[in-house]
Amino acid sequence: MTRVDQRKKESKTEASKPNPTKLRILFVNDTNHIEGGAQIYLENTMVGLRAKGHAVYLVAGAQEQSAQERRAPLANKTFTASRDGYARYLDRIYNRAAITAIKEATGEFKPDIIHLNYAADSVSLAGMRMLKAPRVVSFHDLVLVDESAYGTAGHPLYRLYIALWTATTRSILRQYDLAIAPSLFVQRMAQAKGYRNCDVIPNGAMLEKASLVPRRKEILYVGKFIASKGVLTLLEAFAQVRKAHPGAHLSLVGDGPERALVLATIKRLKLSDFVTIHVHANRADLSKRYAAARIIVVPSVIPESFNLVRIEAMSAGRPVVLTPVGGMREGVHDGEDVIVLPDTTARSIASAVNKLLSDTALCARIGANAARTAANFSMKEHLTRLEAKYRELLS
Repeated sequence: MTRVDQRKKESKTEASKPNPTKLRILFVNDTNHIEGGAQIYLENTMVGLRAKGHAVYLVAGAQEQSAQERRAPLANKTFTASRDGYARYLDRIYNRAAITAIKEATGEFKPDIIHLNYAADSVSLAGMRMLKAPRVVSFHDLVLVDESAYGTAGHPLYRLYIALWTATTRSILRQYDLAIAPSLFVQRMAQAKGYRNCDVIPNGAMLEKASLVPRRKEILYVGKFIASKGVLTLLEAFAQVRKAHPGAHLSLVGDGPERALVLATIKRLKLSDFVTIHVHANRADLSKRYAAARIIVVPSVIPESFNLVRIEAMSAGRPVVLTPVGGMREGVHDGEDVIVLPDTTARSIASAVNKLLSDTALCARIGANAARTAANFSMKEHLTRLEAKYRELLS
């Protein structure tokens, strides 16, 4: 055998060996479209991992989408998932289509890691027990670690169902090799419920290009139109802001099941000429909204596990007004790079917004500091930490 033939043989042998530097990662997610921060995080993470040379595969539920939610599909393989009604609750307990799709995907893709991103609503967790690869679960949804996070209201039978479902889910998820919490707040809740192997890796965000804060009195909200996100409270606060700052304008970027209530509230408060609704279509549109805003308000009234909007807005160099709920207070500094409110009331929101609208120097200082702080939450930093955890499991 010549030296050239020997080299060719060695090259073929090396090529046939598994490459420990490149991983095969199978993600599982409830939905096959973007409808919130957990799905935005997933899309950014998959793109980032692929850019680093890893093979990424997604199994997701193919739910019917509203006109506002229709976007490019994310998944390689889908399964039928119920969107509403009692069928959705049954899916949480047992979804044969989900189990079949995940088993087929693992057979075809042969993953090194299986990562459950946001899959409590329609993926049957019971079917995940049979998976052999190391399993990772992300706690984006607080109901996985504390069913009271979204309140205790509702029909007694529904509350009983939630109690049974969370007990079953936790018994399964405790068998996972690693749980990832996006904040210390979530980690503490998870540990209190018996999740021992739970590490904190803050979510990464697609950072904006920082720019000077504009003088126009433009206030921005980005998120779902649901009461728990505080959009209705923000409208009440904005009505108060208008009294002190008649030139103020509010933009709402998003949509959701309570759109009709949002429109009714705008009409009731006589704000129709001063509030504009934009259905968020793509990243470029959102970047323009951040650049045009003077203040971004994140008025959530229930605990947030992380909240990407605050980081994106901070990276644009904008002062962000936050309610003091959940993990949103972590990694930021009240009065320096954000304004953290004392509570979730409309009065507190209005007071903070009025202060920022009246003080351009304060806006500029907080905005500049915010951009520097947001750099700590880049996708690059997040992916480095996530890869390290993947490799730690495999070793």
